[in-house]
Amino acid sequence: MANLKHYITIPNAISLARAFMAIPLVLSLNKWDMSTTRFPTVATIWIALAILSDFFDGWFARSYKEVTRIGKMLDPIADKVVIFASFLFATPINTTVPLWFILFIIGRDATISLLGLWVTKDSKRELQANRTGKWSLAFTASTIILFIFQVYPWAYYILGATVLLNSISWIFYLRLYYIYFVVDVKHHKTP
Repeated sequence: MANLKHYITIPNAISLARAFMAIPLVLSLNKWDMSTTRFPTVATIWIALAILSDFFDGWFARSYKEVTRIGKMLDPIADKVVIFASFLFATPINTTVPLWFILFIIGRDATISLLGLWVTKDSKRELQANRTGKWSLAFTASTIILFIFQVYPWAYYILGATVLLNSISWIFYLRLYYIYFVVDVKHHKTP
């Protein structure tokens, strides 16, 4: 029971809640007819809550010294659940955001997650978001918001910046995983 208390923390609860926010977020976006005259207030509130929860889970973890291994994994997973659910199931997003961008983000996140799990499975290292990853997430969310509200040409400008930032972040993750592979995996397998 004492071990269970270690995992049930405010930051972990916030991350978990963020993952479940994908459901009302997608449902409220799908109720919107994409009319620029009818503002999707409920969807906007869910978007704001998801963004704020991403800030607050990290803030609580650092402020109250509740940084846990599961929390470091749960935070980026919750981010991906919200983004992927929005991309795949929210009609105002998957009909306005360019398909190549959706595939780019899904491909980037899938390779980062799968390679990270593979490289760290036999080591004591922990998967966690880095600073460029957090900025990438913020820019990705901004791109989605600008496209669904049809804020042109700014949506395209931020899209370009988002692709650049996500590419830089992708390279940072791949470089880090290569170092983990050389130090932890390859080094331990050599006789």
